[in-house]
Amino acid sequence: MSSKNQVVQFPGARARSFCCGAALLLATGCGDITPREGAWIHEAGAITDDTCNLGADTPTDPYGEFTIGELNGDSFRITPGSADSFSCTLLGGGDFECPDRVADGIPIDNFDATINVNVRVDGTFSSETEASGTQTFSASCEGADCSNPLFVQGIKLFYPNTTLPCGYTIGFTADAK
Repeated sequence: MSSKNQVVQFPGARARSFCCGAALLLATGCGDITPREGAWIHEAGAITDDTCNLGADTPTDPYGEFTIGELNGDSFRITPGSADSFSCTLLGGGDFECPDRVADGIPIDNFDATINVNVRVDGTFSSETEASGTQTFSASCEGADCSNPLFVQGIKLFYPNTTLPCGYTIGFTADAK
C-alpha cells in the first residue's frame, strides 16, 4: 500500500470508525444517577472548533445504536454497533469521560511518520436514560518526516485545507431504548 493511500485512511476509515459510535458513550456514577445498562441510541450534533478543515469529509457519528454494559463501580464499557468497545469512567455528579474512545497510531509507509489519532468523549447523564456531551477528535504527526515536503504534499493532495496537528468537536445526545 502506498503512503498516499495510508494518509487517505487516517481521516477516512479510521476516523470514521472512531467517531461512529463514539458519540454514543455515556455514563456516570454520580449520586443517584446510574445509567441503564443495555441498548441506547445516540444522535450527533454540530461540528465545532474545526481546525482540520475536512469539510464534507469530516467523520461524524450519525444516529446509531450502542450498548452500555459492564457497569462496575466507577467504570463501564460502550460497545458501538460498528466499532470496537471502549472504557469510560464515572466522575460523579452525572459526569463521565472516555479518554481513549480511539487511540491509534498509523505508521505511514516510506516515511518516518506516524499519524496519531485520538477521540475522547466527555458527557453528563441527566437521568439513568438520558445523556449528552461532546466527542473530541485530534490528529497529530510524530516522526522525523512530519515536515518533509513530500509527506505534507501527500496530505494536501487529499485534504488541501488540513495541517497537522488538527482537531474538532462534535456534540451528541443519547437515550436508552
